Amino acid sequence: MKLLTKTTLKHLIFSLLIFFSGGIAFYGVVSSFVFRQIDETLIAEREIIEEQIDHLDSIPDFSTVFGHHIEVTLFNHYVKPSQKFHDTILINAQDGELEHYRHLLITNNTDQHKSYSISIFKSLSETRQLMQVIFLIVFCLSVILLISLTILNYSISKRLWVPFYDTLSKMQNYSIEEKEPLSFPSSTVIEFNQLNNVVRILTEKIRADYLNLKEFTENASHEIQTPLAIIKSKLELLIQTDNLDKKQINEIKSIYEATNRLSKLNYALLLITKIQNQQFTFVEPVCFNHEINRLLLNFEDIISQKKIKVSTDYNSEITLNINPDLAEILLNNLLSNAIKHNVENGTLDILLNKAGLVISNTGPQLDVDPKLLFQRFRKANSSGSLGLGLSIVQKIAVSYKMNIDYSLNNKLHIVKIDFPANLLI
Repeated sequence: MKLLTKTTLKHLIFSLLIFFSGGIAFYGVVSSFVFRQIDETLIAEREIIEEQIDHLDSIPDFSTVFGHHIEVTLFNHYVKPSQKFHDTILINAQDGELEHYRHLLITNNTDQHKSYSISIFKSLSETRQLMQVIFLIVFCLSVILLISLTILNYSISKRLWVPFYDTLSKMQNYSIEEKEPLSFPSSTVIEFNQLNNVVRILTEKIRADYLNLKEFTENASHEIQTPLAIIKSKLELLIQTDNLDKKQINEIKSIYEATNRLSKLNYALLLITKIQNQQFTFVEPVCFNHEINRLLLNFEDIISQKKIKVSTDYNSEITLNINPDLAEILLNNLLSNAIKHNVENGTLDILLNKAGLVISNTGPQLDVDPKLLFQRFRKANSSGSLGLGLSIVQKIAVSYKMNIDYSLNNKLHIVKIDFPANLLI
């Protein structure tokens, strides 16, 4: 959920709570005021009736005077003075329907030793209609005010957050390869200016660290490769010397193999670093069908030697928009792994379609979890490889958002790579 949407939603929720609570309180205050006015009116009528009882021997019909039902009863004995208000429901004599009334019941004694009770029933139909109209007006005004405040809050917040979203957009589109540092327009909000300043300083530091690391890895690789090449050439010359015995030749071969292994290790680690630093930015259409067929020709000798049965299944010509060097490394490492670790008279099945690439090959049972083979220097104990081939494959796949999976099913090794739709052409 976006920040603007979340703040607007919270504002709406709290506004609803406030308006709901305020509406209940307002309704309670108005109701209390209206009923107090009704009670005061009933008390005034009571006083008029009591005055009539004190001065007259007969009780006139007050219903024609006050317009509602009044009952007066005289007693010949003393009664306990009391006054009670309550709401009740009576049948309306005119239409025969139930109707709400406010009832005042008074019992009292006069100075002339007269006792009486007075019941005044005032209809609440008009009052209730008035309360309903007031409630409806308040409700409509609250809804209009709530909608207006929500729209106003959203509009103001959206304008206030524009610098933040500009900063976020520039950070998303920022590439560490760019020479120009990030620049942000000045904002009237102090916090946004502070954020932009921190982001600018942070990106400059990250870029400086990246350039230093990149320069170090390139220099280290070059400086290591040069003496390794000299050592290999000297060893090649030395092994051709005539006066060497068998033991010396074997030791020189061992040194040569270790040097060659160190050279490959240096190249592989440098390649992984370059992939992680996203230095392979150039992309072009690469036909995986042609690339796989070309690489299989390079492995023709070892395939014939191991008598591996190779089968390819291409549903159509699959072309991906990818760096050609990384595409070659990806396919070469997968095929090399599937062929070199295959068994005599084994099989190699290649399935290629728009969904992805599946390479299945026979091979010995692994003594490690297949998923761990994507980690650096992870390999089967019987393998003589560096343990970086599948790690490089995994880094390339991750850089292009490809899902990769390695599984083992009854000595059948299966590597599956899913192609994202944005890479397909």
